[in-house]
Amino acid sequence: MRVHSVDAMTDVDPTAWDSLAAPASFYATHGWLASQEDPDTGPRHFVVETDTGRPLGAVATYLCRRVANPNYRVSALFPDLTDLTTPQGRPLLLAGGTQGYHHPLLIARDLTTADRRRVLDLLVSAVRAYARESADGVTWWLYLPDGDARELARCLGTAPRLVRGDCAIDLPGDSFDDFLAAFPSRRRRILRREDEAFEAAGHDLRRLPLSACWREAGALLARTQRRYGHRVDDEEMATLLRRQCEATGDSGTVHGCFADGRMAGFCLTYAVGDTLYARASGFDYGRLGSAKEHFRVCYYDPVRLAYATGRHTYHLGVGSYRTKTLRGAAVAPLWALCDGDPRWTREAAADHNATTARALLADIPPHALRDPSSWPLVGPRGTTSAVFYVS
Repeated sequence: MRVHSVDAMTDVDPTAWDSLAAPASFYATHGWLASQEDPDTGPRHFVVETDTGRPLGAVATYLCRRVANPNYRVSALFPDLTDLTTPQGRPLLLAGGTQGYHHPLLIARDLTTADRRRVLDLLVSAVRAYARESADGVTWWLYLPDGDARELARCLGTAPRLVRGDCAIDLPGDSFDDFLAAFPSRRRRILRREDEAFEAAGHDLRRLPLSACWREAGALLARTQRRYGHRVDDEEMATLLRRQCEATGDSGTVHGCFADGRMAGFCLTYAVGDTLYARASGFDYGRLGSAKEHFRVCYYDPVRLAYATGRHTYHLGVGSYRTKTLRGAAVAPLWALCDGDPRWTREAAADHNATTARALLADIPPHALRDPSSWPLVGPRGTTSAVFYVS
């Protein structure tokens, strides 16, 4: 095995990278990561391969002088660590990604346990060397799925911190009727009424390639972002969607809601492997009524597309836990690890996990927890019963 680095996704063979990334997550794929590269997120990516050139493992890293997404600003995620910039003002080194909230380890699935551990050791060693050169030896691994967080924690010799919940709907059977049938009868009637309200309002729902409507979708995305307090303009969001369209080969599907012949709402999805991913949405609520358009556009039409294309999971990502779980989502924990900062202790991780778990579980019903044993157990005094995932 050997490890080498490249300075941009354009220097990596897309097929080789996606042989590792596509089974893991859309947010690890070559196209998605290529769309995120800009001067503020200096990329360097590491690949472990055999002498014959077969990729065995990879990690994308970003030396960020400015972290655009507030949910990737570690000072906000971990307020107990107040000095997160070095005295020299060096940038932060993020491993996995800077957008998307889902960054699994990229290691070939057919390796033995020993070879998998060796690949991970090589990747960690390469990232550590880069961190010593550029970021005072500190690397932040954010939004790791549960199993990968366990594995990386053992490799780093530290404990992960809980950051978010990751929502996905497992799709039973072969049709939308099978999806509805999985709910209790009262809840099933509510979902069916939400779905049918769209038809009664006389709206038109069309599935379009992003290349056909990125400017209109960008304006709607900006409108929704501003509704929730983000300072963005229409052109900025349209440019983001255009770049994303170009980098991903126009592989997204826009579920567009049209009122009076103009797009008034949309949801953008991507299909990778067995999963359909919800990526972005936007609405002009002033042009829509009370026909539950959001649910048809962002839930029920994508679920129908997933069934039609043979997918068995609809991935919804982080946040809005009540809305998502009421429509069938299960929630798995997402974790963060810091390598190289001595303040990132097991005791501090346990305290953080107790506080974060308490806040998240207030919005997530117990039946919607995916593998409840993977969540921190919060005791009566707000402490966790164990320090997690450190052997």
